[in-house]
Amino acid sequence: MEEAVERINGSVIIPSHNRAPILQRVLDYYTLQSADRKNFEVVVIDDGSVDETPSIFAGFKIEKDLPEKKLARYLDRIIEVRSGWYSASVDEGLFIGHESFFIRYVRIKKSGRSVARNVGINMAVFPLIIFADDDIFVEGEFVEKHLYNHSHDDRLVVMGKVIHTQDLENPFVARWKLKDINTAFLSTGNASVLKKYIVEAGMFDEKYSAYGWEDFDLGIHLKEMGLSLIHISEPTRPLYISYAVFCLK
Repeated sequence: MEEAVERINGSVIIPSHNRAPILQRVLDYYTLQSADRKNFEVVVIDDGSVDETPSIFAGFKIEKDLPEKKLARYLDRIIEVRSGWYSASVDEGLFIGHESFFIRYVRIKKSGRSVARNVGINMAVFPLIIFADDDIFVEGEFVEKHLYNHSHDDRLVVMGKVIHTQDLENPFVARWKLKDINTAFLSTGNASVLKKYIVEAGMFDEKYSAYGWEDFDLGIHLKEMGLSLIHISEPTRPLYISYAVFCLK
């Protein structure tokens, strides 16, 4: 008889800054995930938002027992940590019968994307890190596909497609286009890698301020360490709102 493979659990890392309406809509789609709720969590790192972002998580329990050893470098940046079960903000149409999922919400002083992601990685309780963003809409098998493609000892970077869309209400009508091509070894819109390799590679370089360079840099280190890149094909197809639509909100 073939030996059953032990499934790995994952933490989805979502940094965010001043995108409360889109973030809430993005989180709603995680209530539709096919993955078992005990197999994943979502960690939202609020990077100094001054909009309504904190109000989304105001009803969650405040966490006081933080992993201080892991967060030692960041304790002076952390404003609050909350956790709880997130339910869809609307209970109609697509989200009827949705299932809540566990979120850790970490609010920090404005520090930049690299710091935000590093804080999230250190807060994550599961061995697999799944990267997404606050403008990424994920289909129902997003988490499950990333979990399925990993084991506890693999040396993989798993990447999925990211497709531009301009439709906030129905993002999945968009189809793949030439401008959606991504040749990076690591792009944090839709990727996953074991936490131990991210730590070994030195995490995200916090000196970068230009958009996207921190992904590129970490990807180089992971590749130099001998990790391999594999791509998830359909039906895992995250999408994100283009900046044109975001500016028109």
